[in-house]
Amino acid sequence: MNVKHLSISSYADLEKISPAVEIVHFRKFASEKLVRWILENHSQIRKFSFSKYSSSRCDSNIFDLIERNNVQIVVQDRGSGRPNLLEMI
Repeated sequence: MNVKHLSISSYADLEKISPAVEIVHFRKFASEKLVRWILENHSQIRKFSFSKYSSSRCDSNIFDLIERNNVQIVVQDRGSGRPNLLEMI
């Protein structure tokens, strides 16, 4: 099964959300207004993922809003940027 996902780093990326997108990833930030707009206009979303940086900048109201809409929350706990190839060996 191939699930479509979209990474959002600015409000301009909202234009890219299609009806096939099921997972939305927030790279830099997630405001309550942004999350509310996505939930109201795209009911097919089943998972929000956050980078470690964006989750640290989120208010608890955002996570409460997501949970009330029965959408899964994932916080990715990896460093920023490309992985160091020496660390992968």
